[in-house]
Amino acid sequence: ACRGRNKRNNDLWAYIAKLYYDGDISPAQFGQAGRIITNTGCAEATSYALNEISLTPGYDHDVGLWTNLAGREAMRLHDAYGRQAWNMALTPSDDPENVHHGIIFRACQSCVRTHMKIYYRRLTPIPDSVNLMFNILYETSQRTGNVWNVDFTLHST
Repeated sequence: ACRGRNKRNNDLWAYIAKLYYDGDISPAQFGQAGRIITNTGCAEATSYALNEISLTPGYDHDVGLWTNLAGREAMRLHDAYGRQAWNMALTPSDDPENVHHGIIFRACQSCVRTHMKIYYRRLTPIPDSVNLMFNILYETSQRTGNVWNVDFTLHST
């Protein structure tokens, strides 16, 4: 294990920063190393390597349990069904013991490991003023009509 700046272990950038602040490397060397570490073209290299072995990023879901409504980047399999279809998929449950307004399973290949598989459980009806599909796909902030622990809860596997 290498100890870097601010006592961060096993972090190459923190170790190079420590070398710079200790005066062991020049500002130019620090800048060059930083550019190499943080701009590696990793996404392009990953896509190329997967393509070389005829694989593509994505998620193979159980079509008997889930309907693919929308996706982003490599997870986009088709044009989204649209706001109305999205909202219709979140209809109230028939079970009086488990009242909710639908569950969305979100698979995210670029998220941190704990957020790769998330279940969004809708607790309230979707207001007409809320574009839930856009909010879930592209926004990270909460909005009136889509507030965590009021309108929905999140669950992971």
